[in-house]
Amino acid sequence: MKMKKIVLCLSLVYMNNSSYSESTIVEPESYCEIVKKIAYNAQSYRQSGVEYKVTIKKLQTAPEKLSTSKRENNELVFRIVQYAYYIFPEYTNDELKKNAIEKYAMRSYTECLKKYS
Repeated sequence: MKMKKIVLCLSLVYMNNSSYSESTIVEPESYCEIVKKIAYNAQSYRQSGVEYKVTIKKLQTAPEKLSTSKRENNELVFRIVQYAYYIFPEYTNDELKKNAIEKYAMRSYTECLKKYS
């Protein structure tokens, strides 16, 4: 009888400690708002002359998360920063800084909404 209690206790402890995946549903608008905020910050850092690698590290450790998975979040942030620094040449440092930052953030937001809506 004592052995059964021990086994039962151990199995309960194991069940409480075991991890499981719970799917969470995120509305496209709220997800895209996070994308917009990260894009805004990425373009702001770029316009301020912050180095590419530093921007990536700052935004990957920022409180805004696109995914609960650290790896996936880091990849998504990397992509946004890469776009801000290299992919969209129309947002150059010669433009009005605020205008370039707003344009890139809104572009990222609308692209996200198109993709997830």
